[in-house]
Amino acid sequence: MSIRKRTNKIGKPSFQVTIRIKGHETMTETFTAKEDATKWEHAMTTATKDSVYSMPDTKGYRSTSIKTASENYQASGKCTKTVKANLNVIEREIGDSLLGGITKIFVADYIKAMLITNSQYGRFYKPASIVKQIQALRNIVKFQAESMRVEPPLSVITSEALGDDWDDERKRILTKSEEELIRNKLRTCEYGKHWSLMLDIALETGARQAEIILADRTEFDLNEKVWIIPAAHTKSKVERQIPLSIKALSCANQLVALFDEETVRRASLPEPQESIYRIFWVFSTPSSVCTGFKKHIDSLKIIDLRFHDLRHTAITRMVLTKRKLSIFEIMKISGHTTIKMLNRYANIRGGDLVKRME
Repeated sequence: MSIRKRTNKIGKPSFQVTIRIKGHETMTETFTAKEDATKWEHAMTTATKDSVYSMPDTKGYRSTSIKTASENYQASGKCTKTVKANLNVIEREIGDSLLGGITKIFVADYIKAMLITNSQYGRFYKPASIVKQIQALRNIVKFQAESMRVEPPLSVITSEALGDDWDDERKRILTKSEEELIRNKLRTCEYGKHWSLMLDIALETGARQAEIILADRTEFDLNEKVWIIPAAHTKSKVERQIPLSIKALSCANQLVALFDEETVRRASLPEPQESIYRIFWVFSTPSSVCTGFKKHIDSLKIIDLRFHDLRHTAITRMVLTKRKLSIFEIMKISGHTTIKMLNRYANIRGGDLVKRME
């Protein structure tokens, strides 16, 4: 940018403004007053630069690798732990591929490859896991495209290559005989009191594993008989209030009392130790509970039962036995937002309905 003072043949001054910005044609204008020249120069420079910054960087977007886009998304603070775990898989498998190369065929090939790829557990990835990976891919594509002012090509990033029958949803629930075996086992194991109360809380409330393990002492309003799960601990990031049944309230009281009794023991732990503020502070993480529960189940020779199946069991029992509760009220307790999802968890079998038909 430059403003040059010029004088014509009769000695009258003028001011010529020249603006040069990369990617734009050179602009030149002449004014009789320097003030007008300065104002025009400022206005045009600002407008031109703004247009540069707002222009879609299509070339830059297409040449960005999936790994880079993933790293950018994770650095944004919008990435949850679950999405991050799926992005780790994506980075490992297709991280070097460019965003510009993502097409329907590319996504379909990825899905086919993952169906015959071993996970960290030594078995092929299941369709439900691949769907989560595809959603994670959509997240980073959308984030990167919008940050570079490009229309995100989300229509090509779908799981349709799996077909309509991919959803291998679990229908496993705990039987009464299995429940008795597990209760007897948990009473005698390390942290048996905590394990037993955790089992009761899971079966009485239908809460998710992470919600239970992360529960803080202050979340239980024992006077109102309500467990208030903060948004930070729920899957939907929305606060949920669970009314406590007589048994659940008894468990909550026992947990609070146990928590208070163990104050000295918790204080002896090395700092910082965030888990000491949790009701189930003896368990480090939700995944450690999942692993520990599986070991107990395997020792009892119980086939194909996971901790998350306790949620299925609890919700099924609510539907069958809490007859005063409406479907809407059960959805409020479980945290489901659609009848379809509630139906997926309420694994009601024909035998369960026989007595109710009489």
